[in-house]
Amino acid sequence: MLTHLRVKNFTIIDELDLDFDSGFTVLTGETGAGKSIIIDAISLLLGGQSSEDLIRTGESQAIIEGVFQIDPTRLKDPDFLDEETNTFIILRKITRNKPSEAKINGFTVTIKKLKEIMANIIAISGQNEHMLLINPDQQRNLIDQFSGIPLQTVLKTYQVHFAHYQELLNQQHQIEVNQADINRQIENLTFQLTDIDEHHFIRDEEDQLLQRQKEQKYFSMINTQLNQAKDQLDQSFSAQMVVASSLDKLTSLSNPAYQAILDRLKPLQIETEDIANQIQHELNNLTPSDEEELEAIDSRLDKIFRYKTKYNCQNLSELIDYTEQIRSKYEQLSAWITNSAGLAEQVNNATQATLEQAKQLHKIRSDAAKLLSAAVMTHMKDLHFLHSQFQINVILDEKHLTQFGGDKIEFLISLNPGEPLKPITAVASGGELSRILLAIKTVFSDIQEVDTVIFDEIDTGIGGVTAIKIGEKIEKISQKNQVFCITHLAQIAKFAHHHFVIQKVVEQDKTRVQIQKLDSDNKLAEIQRMIGGTELTSLFSRV
Repeated sequence: MLTHLRVKNFTIIDELDLDFDSGFTVLTGETGAGKSIIIDAISLLLGGQSSEDLIRTGESQAIIEGVFQIDPTRLKDPDFLDEETNTFIILRKITRNKPSEAKINGFTVTIKKLKEIMANIIAISGQNEHMLLINPDQQRNLIDQFSGIPLQTVLKTYQVHFAHYQELLNQQHQIEVNQADINRQIENLTFQLTDIDEHHFIRDEEDQLLQRQKEQKYFSMINTQLNQAKDQLDQSFSAQMVVASSLDKLTSLSNPAYQAILDRLKPLQIETEDIANQIQHELNNLTPSDEEELEAIDSRLDKIFRYKTKYNCQNLSELIDYTEQIRSKYEQLSAWITNSAGLAEQVNNATQATLEQAKQLHKIRSDAAKLLSAAVMTHMKDLHFLHSQFQINVILDEKHLTQFGGDKIEFLISLNPGEPLKPITAVASGGELSRILLAIKTVFSDIQEVDTVIFDEIDTGIGGVTAIKIGEKIEKISQKNQVFCITHLAQIAKFAHHHFVIQKVVEQDKTRVQIQKLDSDNKLAEIQRMIGGTELTSLFSRV
């Protein structure tokens, strides 16, 4: 429970030090006196959101410190607890232009961690919390909290199935939305692949063809030159015959004077014949050029050039890469189309598996709803709902599954005999909703492991005998839990074991909050004031 609260420079509070006891503590005062500021300060100790706006005007820092006496077995994380005293000292510090600080027994913790630790320590019911009763999500949350661990276990399994089910539905939707575009893409890719594949291009083919083309042109050039040389020699055959005839004639003269000419003509004849023989030998040994092959090479290179240009590729290797990319895209889209044929069956199987889990959730919630309805009815009668009926319906909508199942929760009530059950949103007033919420809170106080319950002005729209019944109910809750209640009703305040009165005063043009714990005489005087018999200022003058 909360045993001590220190508040400094928080909104209009300059400094307060308050000690609290177990049982039922009530906080009263005029409207606007600052009663809810105390609750706001406590909320920060639970991990509530801070803001520089909460720092008192003219100050640089606000401090809220709470001392809690806690049963170690109630904590999820008892590491921060003082083992000798079972005490938590929680400090929240809000400083201008700096992140807020949170500490437990001197150890700095994150706000998230603080929330986790304090979740089972204090529960706050605010002024407008009864509006949660008309929120479908909050109605489901109440049922789920009441159902406890069995439902949470099934819910985790359900959500795994639901996530898979949603994934398959998304795939199916994408296929349906993109079907026409995918078909167009497949058609275009098919055309390109057919166009390119029929030519069977090879990655290194262009370089090999260019090398072969170079070789063929070289052989052709040599062959041409040698043949031309041979032709020239063939054309000079008559010259050779003249040389031979001249040799014969000069030799027949048998004149030494012509011997010098014979000596020069004979080597010429031999050399000419040798050159002709050598050229013929080279021609015989030369690898012949293949004009048909060269023509085929040129044709292939031309085709490669045209396809590189057609598909905007720098070289054949890039064209091959492009072909592989579009083939991969084609296979992916084709697989998507192929899989879509079996996707409907997968969706159906996932739907059935998810629905099976949803039915289990529905069964647990339906059973819990019956028990909670009966328990709430019992406490509603204590709160002056003498002839009312309350019922929680759980309706499974198999066609509209969400991450929480397919259940639609309805809180129904009949306030008068003979009237049918109707949705609580259409029948109950604000005051009636507050009483129903209190009945629900009473049920949950029996099953939830919280030490302290805070009711912040839940008496809206209530008076007379009904207010007395609420006071009795809160006092009953305080027999198990420490209870704080902010109220304007004397009928509720009179049941409190401890009474604090709050007043807002102005001194030296500054507003501040005063708070005093009342003894029995002053408590009676404050209750009289609440009924309308005295002024708050006179009460403070007596304290």
